[in-house]
Amino acid sequence: MNTMLNSTNVPNIYDFLKENYGFSQPVVMQLIEKLRTAPNSEIYVGRVTGSSIYRIAVGDLNLPYVLKFRTPTERDRFMMSFEKICTDMGRQVIKSY
Repeated sequence: MNTMLNSTNVPNIYDFLKENYGFSQPVVMQLIEKLRTAPNSEIYVGRVTGSSIYRIAVGDLNLPYVLKFRTPTERDRFMMSFEKICTDMGRQVIKSY
């Protein structure tokens, strides 16, 4: 099971984060770097009920990336895809927020 980001999946996760959802390049690069430098860390995720916010933390639950979407539906589509990408990479995803 490969838990490292490599040259094959970095472009895929980059494209997913940047191209599909329009997140700024600094946010995308910070998240990718965190995933790369903490290959055995859990990925904590969660949506904020009644909003279009989704949180992602790598290793430290207290340091989340907070992503805001136009609609809860868009957030939910992102959530399902992001969590699948992470589990396909062999990462442990914990729903915790």
